[in-house]
Amino acid sequence: MADVEPECTADPCVDSTIDINVGFIGSGKMAQALAFGFLSAGLVKRPQISFSAPSNRNLGSLREQGFKCVNDNKRIIATADVVFVAVKPRFVADVLSQFEESDSNNLIVSVAAGIDIEKIENNLPKGRRVIRCSPNTPVQYEAGVTVFARGSRATEADVKMFKSLMDGVGVCEEVPEALINSATGMVGSGTAFVLLMMQSLADGGLKMGIPRHLANSFAAQTFLGASKMAMESGKHPAILQEEVASPGGTTIHGLHELEKSGLRGIVMNAVEAAVARANRLG
Repeated sequence: MADVEPECTADPCVDSTIDINVGFIGSGKMAQALAFGFLSAGLVKRPQISFSAPSNRNLGSLREQGFKCVNDNKRIIATADVVFVAVKPRFVADVLSQFEESDSNNLIVSVAAGIDIEKIENNLPKGRRVIRCSPNTPVQYEAGVTVFARGSRATEADVKMFKSLMDGVGVCEEVPEALINSATGMVGSGTAFVLLMMQSLADGGLKMGIPRHLANSFAAQTFLGASKMAMESGKHPAILQEEVASPGGTTIHGLHELEKSGLRGIVMNAVEAAVARANRLG
C-alpha cells in the first residue's frame, strides 16, 4: 500500500513510544496503513513491528523498508504482544487455529470484516483475550476512525493499551459489537465514497476550465475545510449548509441540482449496501 513512509509528525523532544511488539498476520492495505500510522505518530519504532504472510508479494517491499517479515504466522504469535489479525474473512478460522500450539499471552485484535467476537473466541484456545475493531485507512495519516468492542476476556489494561495505539492515529471509540458492521459500512467503506465525491467535485471544476492539478488540490482542500468546519464548530451539517448558501446565490442552485439527483439517498443506499455485505461476510 505505502511504498513511501509518511513523515513522522511526533514531537522529537517527547518519547511517546509504547513498549510493545506489534505483529500483523496479513500484509495488505489495512495492515500497512496501521503500521505506517503507528510509525508516523511515534507510537512504536520500526524494530517493534513485524509482518507475516504466506507469500512475499507485499513482504518484499516491507523488508526493503526495514520491517521484520516472515512467512510463518506462528513466529508472529510467539513474539508479538499485540497480534493484529488482518486477513480476509475466509482465512480467519485457519489463522486462529494456529494459536493452539502457543502459550504466548498476547492480545489478539481482529480487523476482519464481519467476523464477530463469539466466532473468534470459539476458534481460539480458552482464555485468549480478544478485541474486534474496524479501522479505516486514513489511520496511516493519523486521521482515521476506529470503532471496537472488547471480547469476554479482554481486560481494562488491554483496552487501555489498544486505545493508546488507536487514539494516536485518529479517533477511537468503543461501541456495542452490533454497531461494528454499521461502522464498517459508514466509516471504512465511507472513505472510498468520500473520495469518489471528491473526484466528482474536481471533475466539475475541470469541466468548468480549472486545470486538473488545481482542480484536484482545490477539491481536497474543500473537503478538508468542510470537515474542519463541522468538527470544530460542532454544528449540524445542515446548519453549515445554510450558512454557505445565500438567497438566490450560486450555492443554492447547485444544492438544488444535487437534491434533484437524489444524492443524499444514493449515499445512504451505498452505506446500507456496504453494511449488508459486512453482515454476509460473518
